[in-house]
Amino acid sequence: MEMLDVRFSCLPGMEDDLIAPAPARQHLPDWLRDMPNEAATDFTGGHALRTLKQCPPFLDVMQAGFLFFLQADITIEDGWVRWDEGVPAVEGSSHPRSPVALHAVEQLKGSPLDQGQMALKFLNFFTIAMPPGWFALFTHPHNRSELPFQTLSGMVDAHHFAHGLVHFPAMLARDFDGVIPKGTPVAQMVPVPGAQLKPSAHVGSMKEDEFRRHLEVSQDLRDEPGAYRKSFRLVPSQA
Repeated sequence: MEMLDVRFSCLPGMEDDLIAPAPARQHLPDWLRDMPNEAATDFTGGHALRTLKQCPPFLDVMQAGFLFFLQADITIEDGWVRWDEGVPAVEGSSHPRSPVALHAVEQLKGSPLDQGQMALKFLNFFTIAMPPGWFALFTHPHNRSELPFQTLSGMVDAHHFAHGLVHFPAMLARDFDGVIPKGTPVAQMVPVPGAQLKPSAHVGSMKEDEFRRHLEVSQDLRDEPGAYRKSFRLVPSQA
């Protein structure tokens, strides 16, 4: 399988002062490692069920693509945002030194996000370059509901916009006061081929052979724990 060339470039002289984007698989949260593999439940008479830790789709999406990180501690207190440390200035650049900015509440007007509060904007200091036809899909870090914000989703042409900086708007939890520490993942980026942006689709009922195969797969999943992971999941190393 041909490797996709993804390049992240920071402003000159900043490489030693920034937390670089990194493969998401290298930064799984501690709570995932600490989870039990099984947990008993009254629904099955006390028998153990496999937890999310044993669910390949749940794990695979958390490991997909790359994570971007907060570059300095920020403190949220009584609706105010402050930080005590910025990033170094770069001569000739107008890029702010702050790790975060704000979107005015009016920019959310008419959307379900308009709840009377401004949106955060986590600032990014790395350009993203990919070959022609590839887009960068940005989302909240997958399955990370413990984070005190919700990053909004967006998608950028990572070839034609290779020299621009993409920032990450996010809605802060309304009841949150405290510190969001430096190094917190604030966005997850997964490369998406442009050909998938306008897919064609056919909707209909299963043909006889498709229904037979569906029944076989359903039976396999019932009979063998981990059948999807063992028989139906093509991991990158096998692609």
